[in-house]
Amino acid sequence: MNGRWMMTFVVLGVVLPAAAQHASAAPLRSFTVEQFNESYKKWVGRDVRVSGRRSSFGPHQIRLLKCDVPFRSKFRLKKPQKDFTNVQIDGRVMRRGRNYFVQIRGFHVIKSDEQQFESRKSRMNRNSAAEWYDLAKWAEQLGRFYDDAKLLELSREANERGIDAGRRAARGKDATALKKLAVTAKDFDLPESLQLSLLHEAYVLMRQQAKNQGDFERAISGVSRDLPGCETPLQKFNTDLRKQYESDPLATYEQTSSGRRKLLHRMLMAELVLASLQSELDKNFANGFEIANNIEQEIPEYRDLAQQYRKQALAARTREVATLSKSEILALKQDYESQQQPKKGAEVFEAWLEVRLRRLDSDDITGLINVADEFADRLDRPDRAAKLLIKADRRNADDPQIAAKLEQLGYRKKRGKWVSEMADEEEEKSEIELAMQKGLLIKGMTAVQVRKTLGVPLKRLRMASQGAISEVWTYETSPITRMVVFLRRQSNNRESRVVEFGEVKAARSAEPAF
Repeated sequence: MNGRWMMTFVVLGVVLPAAAQHASAAPLRSFTVEQFNESYKKWVGRDVRVSGRRSSFGPHQIRLLKCDVPFRSKFRLKKPQKDFTNVQIDGRVMRRGRNYFVQIRGFHVIKSDEQQFESRKSRMNRNSAAEWYDLAKWAEQLGRFYDDAKLLELSREANERGIDAGRRAARGKDATALKKLAVTAKDFDLPESLQLSLLHEAYVLMRQQAKNQGDFERAISGVSRDLPGCETPLQKFNTDLRKQYESDPLATYEQTSSGRRKLLHRMLMAELVLASLQSELDKNFANGFEIANNIEQEIPEYRDLAQQYRKQALAARTREVATLSKSEILALKQDYESQQQPKKGAEVFEAWLEVRLRRLDSDDITGLINVADEFADRLDRPDRAAKLLIKADRRNADDPQIAAKLEQLGYRKKRGKWVSEMADEEEEKSEIELAMQKGLLIKGMTAVQVRKTLGVPLKRLRMASQGAISEVWTYETSPITRMVVFLRRQSNNRESRVVEFGEVKAARSAEPAF
């Protein structure tokens, strides 16, 4: 063959004789096979460069895998000595009737797609998420076009490396960027576990950066939407897992199986809700009960803490007992009772009454009676109420309001002193018992006691009047004297009692009429 027609090898490539080349100062337009398939009809008469996978190689033709157009040469093509998969072909797009082809100007062997992937990777900035995404996109396009599982896997790995680069850049600084990365991971069809890990890290960061109620609410809303299992209360937290999570939430999350990650989602939600509620807690625990109730309702895992808040709220309000209004002290008393501390509730209420009592003017009878009513009705302390009223009676003798209130409490005035009916009855009872032992009569004895003391009467006379029954019992004390005992029973009383007695001389006739 004439030397001027011989092909000349340049490195790995082959260039046709100069006479066969089309002289053009303009750079060649480069295409992948997929791009060329879509646009070759527009390039008829123009020079192009097409890169792709070799399908076949003949003396005058090269076919590229999945390419719609053949590549032809007027001159004999010399096949490279080494086997190859990818080739780059320069030539002019031609048309003969309905048929299209590329007239080859030259070609050379290029790296395989996998080799190109590694070459691109070696030249890129590995801390740049954008460059990783570009590499992944290139590999994905080729992988889908050629149905190449290996390239698709390399694309997935590049996207993961891009996510990881973006994650490192956002870590500890930008929760919004982390959430966007989770969306990107979903768009790339990366594992759900990676998406959840990014979201979890974002909300942990939001928890750390939260400064006000609004910050907490946004984090709570996001966790509720994005992290499954976060709203399912637990009977109690796993102590070991909780300690580990509190110490290092991100590392713990990565080391925890997918099934158990829901427990961590709940822990994070509980922490956020607790922090939100604590941000509303008054420094003096004025709203301690309200916060405690919300804790038990929303995060029952912290019920012990809720109980502590109640105790602190009670203690704080107890210290301020002197400043509380009546409604506030009654609420405090009720709160103690709800905590199974009725005695403590009664104590703080009594302390409040004592403060109120000290503040009363000496002539404030109405105020004094009101305090006495509180002692009697709310504290079941009629004795304390009576003492207050009796003391006031000494300063305000015969005040009708005080007298009426003492009588309601079961007191009566005896020999100028107020005594309780119960005490008076006990005193009477003691006097009667002593008289019975001596065989003597005294007023107030019942009919039974009279019989026990004097025996069965000689005679009995009964008379009824409106609202009462009177009896006269006669005893023989000597041949010439008789003991006459007068008893009376009110209609609302079961027993007759002695109201008067005395000795009279015996008469020949029956007992004198009364």
